[in-house]
Amino acid sequence: MKVLAIGNSFSVDSMEYLFYILKDLGQTDIFLGNLFVGGCSVDLHVQNAEKGAYAYEYFTNENGEWAVNPEYKSVSAICSQNWDYVTMQQASGYSGQVKSYGNLQKLKEFAREHSKNSKFVWNMTWAYQSDSQHPHFEYYGKSQEAMYNAIVNAVQTVILPDKDFEFIIPVGTAIQNARTAFGDILTRDGFHLSIPLGRYIAALTWAKMLTKKSLKSLEYAPCGINEKTKQIAIAAVEGAVKKPFAVTKV
Repeated sequence: MKVLAIGNSFSVDSMEYLFYILKDLGQTDIFLGNLFVGGCSVDLHVQNAEKGAYAYEYFTNENGEWAVNPEYKSVSAICSQNWDYVTMQQASGYSGQVKSYGNLQKLKEFAREHSKNSKFVWNMTWAYQSDSQHPHFEYYGKSQEAMYNAIVNAVQTVILPDKDFEFIIPVGTAIQNARTAFGDILTRDGFHLSIPLGRYIAALTWAKMLTKKSLKSLEYAPCGINEKTKQIAIAAVEGAVKKPFAVTKV
């Protein structure tokens, strides 16, 4: 399975533990790629593509360890593998702002030009922690609930009707579900996911959607995750997959 994220730090969070979860679920020939610019929006990805900018750190993982390739062009990464999936996402602060998705069509066209057979997937990101100091939290009245609802609305309005996307990875809902069990402690700085639990929940959500396999028999968990915590995390993910746009208590 070959998966490329046209992403930012939230795709770094989402993919950190993905390799070992996919391997545990029986996937082989795994190659993960992540085109990273911190806080990168859809607009900036398009701008970088049009300029051919060497703007990215390109993270790759084919053996369980992440390697970084600096000063990379997005086209070089997209052309480097026969990707099964190419994921896209909006910068976190704009994720609930419908008007910020105007250049998404251009981003899709660019990716399709250079990766003709891949399936496009949308990574639905998460709302900030309630006490987050991120400046863009003001867009949502500094309310986690308002931000989550805005993200859901944007995905339902823009992404869900878009037939170019094979499916949505509901990480934002999985995190919100998990907050009903663990409390509002799933970020490390108010917006990036906690290590290991927040990142583990995100990667579980990706693996579930990419493989469509049950997580019940999953053995892998990063250091710091016990069996009880793992099962709660899995329940949060399963709830999000069943109801991607509504919170399920776990």
